[in-house]
Amino acid sequence: MELWFAVCSGLAALLVAVWAVRILNWAFWKPRRLDRALRSQGLKGSSYRPISGDLKEMVRLTEEARAKPMPFSHAVLPRVSPFFERAAEAHGKENKVTFHWMGPIPRAVIADPDQIREVLTNKTGEIGKPKINYLLKYFIRGVLSQEGEKWAKHRKILNPAFHIEKLKRMLPAFSACCDELVSRWDEMAAKGEEIDVSVEFQSFTGDVISRSAFGINFEEGRKIFQLQSEQTVFIDGSLPFAHIPGFRFLPTRINTRMKAIDKEVRGILLSIIKKREESIKLGTAKNDDLLGLLLESNLQHLREHGNAGLTTDEVVEECKLFYFAGQETTSLLLTWTMVVLSMHQDWQERAREEVLQAFGKEKPTFDGLSHLKTVTMILYEVLRLYPPIMGQRRQVFKSTKIGNVVYPPGVLLYLSTLQVHHDPDLWGKDVDEFKPERFAEGMYKASEKNAFFPFGSGHRVCIGQNFALLEAKLALCLILQHFSFDLSPSYTHAPNAVLTLKPQHAESPLKYCFRRYNGERMNQNAWNRTAAACNLFSRDDLWWWAADMELWFAVCSGLAALLVAVWAVRILNWAFWKPRRLDRALRSQGLKGSSYRPISGDLKEMVRLTEEARAKPMPFSHAVFPRVSPFFERAAEAHGKENKVTFHWMGPNPRAVIADPDQIREVLTNKTGEIGKPKINYLLKYFIRGVLSQEGEKWAKHRKILNPAFHIEKLKRMLPAFSACCDELVNRWDEMAPKGEEIDVFVEFQSFTGDVISRSAFGINFEEGRKIFQLQNEQAVFIDGSLPFAHIPGFRFLPTRINTRMKAIDKEVRGILLSIIKKREESIKLGTAKNDDLLGLLLESNLQHLREHGNAGLTTDEVVEECKLFYFAGQETTSLLLTWTMVVLSMHQDWQERAREEVLQAFGKEKPTFDGLSHLKTVTMILYEVLRLYPPVMGQRRQVFKSTKIGNVVYPPGVLLYLSALQVHHDPDLWGKDVDEFKPERFAEGMYKASEKNAFFPFGGGHRVCIGQNFALLEAKLALCLILQHFSFDLSPSYTHAPNAVLTLKPQHAESPLKYCFRRYNGERMNQNAWNRTAAACNLFFGDDLWWWAADMELWFAVCSGLAALLVAVWAVRILNWAFWKPRRLDRALRSQGLKGSSYRPISGDLKEMVRLTEEARAKPMPFSHAIFPRVSPFFERAAEAHGKENKVTFHWMGPNPRAVIAEPDQIREVLTNKTGEIGKPKINYLLKYFIRGVLSQEGEKWAKHRKILNPAFHIEKLKRMLPAFSACCDELVSRWDEMAAKGEEIDVSVEFQSFTGDVISRSAFGINFEEGRKIFQLQSEQTVFIDGSLPFAHIPGFRFLPTRINTRMKAIDKEVRGILLSIIKKREESIKLGTTKNDDLLGLLLESNLQHLREHGNAGLTTDEVVEECNLFYFAGQETTSLLLTWTMVVLSMHQDWQERAREEVLQAFGKEKPTFDGLSHLKTVTMILYEVLRLYPPVMGQRRQVFKSTKIGNVVYPPGVLLYLSALQVHHDPDLWGKDVDEFKPERFAEGMYKASEKNAFFPFGGGHRVCIGQNFALLEAKLALCLILQHFSFDLSPSYTHAPNVVLTLKPQHGAPIRLRRL
Repeated sequence: MELWFAVCSGLAALLVAVWAVRILNWAFWKPRRLDRALRSQGLKGSSYRPISGDLKEMVRLTEEARAKPMPFSHAVLPRVSPFFERAAEAHGKENKVTFHWMGPIPRAVIADPDQIREVLTNKTGEIGKPKINYLLKYFIRGVLSQEGEKWAKHRKILNPAFHIEKLKRMLPAFSACCDELVSRWDEMAAKGEEIDVSVEFQSFTGDVISRSAFGINFEEGRKIFQLQSEQTVFIDGSLPFAHIPGFRFLPTRINTRMKAIDKEVRGILLSIIKKREESIKLGTAKNDDLLGLLLESNLQHLREHGNAGLTTDEVVEECKLFYFAGQETTSLLLTWTMVVLSMHQDWQERAREEVLQAFGKEKPTFDGLSHLKTVTMILYEVLRLYPPIMGQRRQVFKSTKIGNVVYPPGVLLYLSTLQVHHDPDLWGKDVDEFKPERFAEGMYKASEKNAFFPFGSGHRVCIGQNFALLEAKLALCLILQHFSFDLSPSYTHAPNAVLTLKPQHAESPLKYCFRRYNGERMNQNAWNRTAAACNLFSRDDLWWWAADMELWFAVCSGLAALLVAVWAVRILNWAFWKPRRLDRALRSQGLKGSSYRPISGDLKEMVRLTEEARAKPMPFSHAVFPRVSPFFERAAEAHGKENKVTFHWMGPNPRAVIADPDQIREVLTNKTGEIGKPKINYLLKYFIRGVLSQEGEKWAKHRKILNPAFHIEKLKRMLPAFSACCDELVNRWDEMAPKGEEIDVFVEFQSFTGDVISRSAFGINFEEGRKIFQLQNEQAVFIDGSLPFAHIPGFRFLPTRINTRMKAIDKEVRGILLSIIKKREESIKLGTAKNDDLLGLLLESNLQHLREHGNAGLTTDEVVEECKLFYFAGQETTSLLLTWTMVVLSMHQDWQERAREEVLQAFGKEKPTFDGLSHLKTVTMILYEVLRLYPPVMGQRRQVFKSTKIGNVVYPPGVLLYLSALQVHHDPDLWGKDVDEFKPERFAEGMYKASEKNAFFPFGGGHRVCIGQNFALLEAKLALCLILQHFSFDLSPSYTHAPNAVLTLKPQHAESPLKYCFRRYNGERMNQNAWNRTAAACNLFFGDDLWWWAADMELWFAVCSGLAALLVAVWAVRILNWAFWKPRRLDRALRSQGLKGSSYRPISGDLKEMVRLTEEARAKPMPFSHAIFPRVSPFFERAAEAHGKENKVTFHWMGPNPRAVIAEPDQIREVLTNKTGEIGKPKINYLLKYFIRGVLSQEGEKWAKHRKILNPAFHIEKLKRMLPAFSACCDELVSRWDEMAAKGEEIDVSVEFQSFTGDVISRSAFGINFEEGRKIFQLQSEQTVFIDGSLPFAHIPGFRFLPTRINTRMKAIDKEVRGILLSIIKKREESIKLGTTKNDDLLGLLLESNLQHLREHGNAGLTTDEVVEECNLFYFAGQETTSLLLTWTMVVLSMHQDWQERAREEVLQAFGKEKPTFDGLSHLKTVTMILYEVLRLYPPVMGQRRQVFKSTKIGNVVYPPGVLLYLSALQVHHDPDLWGKDVDEFKPERFAEGMYKASEKNAFFPFGGGHRVCIGQNFALLEAKLALCLILQHFSFDLSPSYTHAPNVVLTLKPQHGAPIRLRRL
């Protein structure tokens, strides 16, 4: 308890401290740091106001501006962005850049065109889009939300769909929508109605998108538009809750409907897309709409790049984006154009003249629209004055320089288009006037610095700008042809910024579509808040978010403080305040007791006094109270002489000990519910269930049903069962008495009462009943084993051996009882049951109750619990009563004789009868007196749940009560001065007159008096009579009188009361201490002095405190060692031996620097050069320059682990040939285990066995058998390339060779099972994609076990691959056994080798699972390296045409146009030299990793354990000291005399080295030679102009942007 207080306090303090630090950093420290960083570079802005920043001021100024009327002017900046306008005046005159505060985040507003372009053209990743709000993910997905390579792929596929030539196909769709608009306006104009063009254009642009996106599926497209409009309304309803963590997952009506809409939209789109894909396949699709063009482009991309196109889901997202992005901006452009032309009638006329001159009254054509100069100028000027999107948002993720300012990470950027468009320095003093002539010479010459950004800029310029302008031009032309127009008198000029720039007092832009589709409207305020949701994505002034963020900061801060306060208050209340309050309440009423000691109370004192009392010898006396309950005896002397009530402290809970008979009866007869039983310990629930644990009405029902079974008349039926057990006992003692053996009656009576319960409870099922007794005894042993852990939270749920067995026993007992009960119920129904045992009587009573009360009887489970209780409650008390009776009668021989005389007089030597037993007066008095002196249950426990008055004291809730029967029974005020003497005559007139106040409670009292008292007394009388009839007895000299309280009052030095039954049933014993502790478990329920629990609590406090301190210390030491001490120690060890390297940066090491240098290198263009080392490994290159010139070895820090980079050939070989175990492979990431298994991951003997079995499969002679498989794949490749070359298509050879090498592996590994092998390849390719997606989470502990979609699919793929492989292997093994297989593929050769190994070494071969892992490895290792070797060879030979020609000459000279042969391939010198040189310059695997496990010497350096090693093949291959000054030139002639003489020190490691050299090197080279020869025979080739030379490291060395090649057929 104290431990938990300390641990919880510490954890809470730690959490509060962490939370406080994070809040302080978020709200104060980080903003101050960023503020200083910006101001120090000359940037000016507002001062930071904690938490809210400038948000309140923004809202205030905006509301003020909106409240003022605005004249018919185009100077919209002061009204739309008053805060920006004021900030620009105050801080941004000089450099057009200011900053302000969005809460605690600074936002720089950039209004300089050059800097805006600099941001928009940034491709390095330092600047990106801020995080999107989850609500917006229903709309803003697709290309708009993508970044990096994924964006590039989407954009590349989308571009053709928006090409100007493709847009021509959509003109009929545009025209149809325009015709509908004009027709509708015709009708309205004829009636003289005003038209709200903002609503009309919303509807019009929605129709345009529906038609142009889906063509013949127009109606389904319109349905999508309707649903997305409805979705907008629901987003509005969700705004106030958008930032509540987890709110999106609640099953609210809105959330459910939003998800349903999203699902329905996706369903419609999926249906349209699938139909369209089928049409494309059948060749019946026209592809004149956006969807068709997109699918056509995607299909083309798939043909060129394999599986790298858009998935169906991604196509769905792009279609949804068409609606969101394609409607709003165009409708606003048209709306503002109509407004502006209404203000400027002269320009309206000029535009109409141009249109009529170009088209007359005919429909506009595409070519004609593109030549409209005046209309184009007007649209551009409107876009300048009223840009729909007023700015773009970005965020700085890494420090980056824009203009002259370096922006640190975390700064937001706002590229203010509106501010630029209204800047007089850029557009002149007439900036706020409508002058379309500015654009007479085009948009680029309209202003200084090309300050026009209507559609953004840079590589992410709006893809739909041509679409929008074409739509706007066509609509405007048709309107000008048919109508003239001006503003309504009701129009109020009030541009308003809510996501986009729209008229404030126009009706909701969704009104029209909702009137048409839903018959309801969405008010302006709803629209504003809906669009504000989008502002959370775009962060447009974030007014609404400002209030929301402040609210959440206040709420979260308050909740956190509240939780900490509640926890602290509860702890203080539990440990201090409540005990003090209860103490005062009790003392104020005259109750006396001990003083409260925080937390432990009087438990330690109880334990001390009890141990002292037990240590002292006790005379043959019945004054047991001072020995059994010394604490109670002392408390009674000190505090309880007056009113027989004291109190003490059970931990922080007060317990009142009541020794006044009247008050005891008052408690026991309480039925009002203020007093009840305290909570039971979970261990006791295995025994103490049924009526004993029930309360209230449930107890009353159980008791009512049980009462008839224990009625005195019903007990007569059980007398034969009692008698049979007594006969067995007497017979056994008869045999032992003549031998003069002493008898331990405690053990004997335990066995006897167990047998009585078994017979009387189950009658004819006696043996099954005995089995239950045996199992419950075993359970008691296990409870003993669980006691030390009983209070550990959750321990019961751990699958320990004891917990598992206890549950199994409980299940078995229940099973036996259920079986007995069901049989008995059937017998009762058939009328064949006698019902002369407890079970029969109970079922009979329950049946009667059911007849009377319907279904209100006991359930079968409740009957089971009552049966289990028979054992627990019915055995212990009777056995102790008989034990103490035998002890007392042995002390008092006179009363033994008087009892014997009475028995013989009543029965003689005959068996006692029921009537005779009930008339035995002396025996009854003796039993009562024994029960008084040695009551088996010494008291009862209760708890006060509601304030209640007992005697003169009102006990408050929480007080425990102990009704001390032992104390009452030994009270001289009640029984006289001879209270401790054995005087049965006290009970001569019955138990009620034996003392003052009827102070006799052997079986409790009140309505809950023990139901089995008659059963126990009948059993005891019968046993005692038979013993007195047959034996006389006295105490053994070895007897020590030591009554002991452990649950019940028993002899301390008797053997275990379970000895006999365990000897009979289990053949094992349970020692006394074990029994004492087992019974002590029950004390946790009954609370009898809680000695063991007190000691246990102290033990656990001491042990847990020590363990907690130890764990914290160990954890702290390990963290310090991991992060500081070990790195420093290893650093000194390496530097002391002359090794040089970077300085250690705690925790991160050099990782950040590696990333920075790599990104810098990748950002720079690379010439057509083979000097790739500085680009691919810039950190290694810099380290080699700084530290590794002398000995070719440096070291750096991978986090807190030093890694030595070895670029010295001899040392590399020394590492690779090490077999002693000091050096091994480092631990593999779990993701890689899906691929890198088998021989590649093995070590030691296991590796040796695998390698030995695999070697024959890769022998050069065996590879000859696979040449046909290689050749078949090459033929397919050449045929495919022939077709593509004929069409003049470029070929991305990196994609082609991936497919080719996959086919080679499939054929050569599985031969006739080629198709199944190809299926494995496809699955592993999919697996690779999922692994890529999981990499960011790979180091999260336990992430692999989460049931995410990716994890689930990866496991499913792994299972499917294993299933296919197992099927193939089993078929092949059967073929081998039948002798029908050729074994000319890798699998066959592997199984053949394994079978041979099994014959030679017995069962020491590969298991089926291991064969599966090796097959898995064939794919991963056999495909990637060969495909990259061929890719780089094609690239290099394209750069060096002379070597391409030399290689072709050699191939043609060797084979002509025939297929290459194995022998011919092995004699190709030039081709071999070329392949070796490519492997030198572009090694697929650039290095190998190892780890030092034991101190080992490499070169002159002893590396301590824990050092990582990197054997840098790339660095060695590009080392001028080894290969000469021309190291970075392509010179295959280096290898003219073979690889070993090509360089100094044999510095060539394309396939590793040593005993673990790549087993598949011959396979790879044979495959590469054959493919290259066939390509050279059929084609000449050079690089495509689109090829960018950018070698990139992603596990292996591959071309970053692919390898497009141009082929020419020979």
